[in-house]
This record gives sequence, structure tokens and C-alpha cells, in this order.
Amino acid sequence: LESNANRVGCICSDDICQGYLLDAVNHYGLALQLGQKHVYQALPRLLAMWLEFTAISGEHTNEGHYPSANLLQAQKETNSLINSFASRIPEHLFYTALPQLISCVVHSNAETSKNVIFILKTVLAKYPCQALWALGGLRCSKSDAKKKAGDEIFNGAAKLL
Repeated sequence: LESNANRVGCICSDDICQGYLLDAVNHYGLALQLGQKHVYQALPRLLAMWLEFTAISGEHTNEGHYPSANLLQAQKETNSLINSFASRIPEHLFYTALPQLISCVVHSNAETSKNVIFILKTVLAKYPCQALWALGGLRCSKSDAKKKAGDEIFNGAAKLL
């Protein structure tokens, strides 16, 4: 737990670390565009780095780390990369990480939530029979935010069909 807080503090305050993270996200995305041989290694890592990095708030952390001035810009760039990859990476690759995506449909970063919803819409539109069962739980969720996201995903997928 302590090492996680130190890692977040370091990422939050270090511009060079943020640059490396952006490069890693970019290269994992490029690898997924080129083929599916390493999907079970590349996609979970790509999603974990993206979702965790964009969840970092710009507030002062308890460990004395102050957020860098470029943190929000780096998070926007990461979301922009994911947005571009979402339309270029085949849907069946994202299907392999459906539970990870569904768990983050309501994210602390609004742009990240939009990207997750977009990815889930395209997966549902491409593979309705398979993805319906996993995504159906969102519409029956006790959380109003998850219900709203589920409705948006299903309505968006219906428009894509």
C-alpha cells in the first residue's frame, strides 16, 4: 500500500516519468494495431496504465509530492492516444478485456469514462450476442451512474447497428 502511494506520488510529480508512461501507452497501442500475438500481455498493461494514470488527481499527496504543471496535459494526451487507438484496434481485442473495461465505466476522469464507453459501444455493436451478457449488468446496477453509462452504451451500440 505504501509503495503504491509512493508510485502515484512519483508519477504525479515527475514530468519525465509521465513522458515514459505516455511512450509506453503509445507503444502498447501500436503493438496491438500490428497484430494480436501479444494481446494478453499488451492490452491489460495498456488499460491498467491508462486507467490508473488518468485516475491521479492534481491535488497535493500526503507523501509531500506536488503535482507537476503538466500532469493534466499528460492525462489529456493519454486520453487522446486511447481515443485514436479505440477506432484502430480491432474490437475483438478489446473483447478480451471486457471485465476490466466494465469495472472502470464510471471513472474519476470524465474523458476516460467517455473513452471506456466508446470502446464498450463498439464491442457491443460488433459482437452483440457475446457482449450483451457482460454489459447487461450495467443496466441493472444499483448505481445510478452505472445505469446511465449502461443506457448510453446500449443506445450508442443500437445506433451503430
